[in-house]
Amino acid sequence: AVSSAETRQLADEIAGAAMTLVKNEGKGLPAPKGGKTVLLSITNGEDRFSAGNSLSQALRAAGLPNERIVIDERSTEKEITDAIAKAKQADTVVAGLF
Repeated sequence: AVSSAETRQLADEIAGAAMTLVKNEGKGLPAPKGGKTVLLSITNGEDRFSAGNSLSQALRAAGLPNERIVIDERSTEKEITDAIAKAKQADTVVAGLF
């Protein structure tokens, strides 16, 4: 289950070892300009419609158009399968936990 105690503990361990991109001086990551960028926003909150919006806008402002895809515990198998397929077709995938 996505929201089990075991999964939350694993998420805490991952978050403890994760790095966060705080500032990139408008360069928008080392992503190829003109390539396809997918922003995979993974959330466990009630922010399904806003998760990743700020990051998506920052990427666009840096010249990196992107498709934002949100995955959470309510996502269907089809939504997850579609997200994986789109990520595999992208030149760059940016994943964020929200």
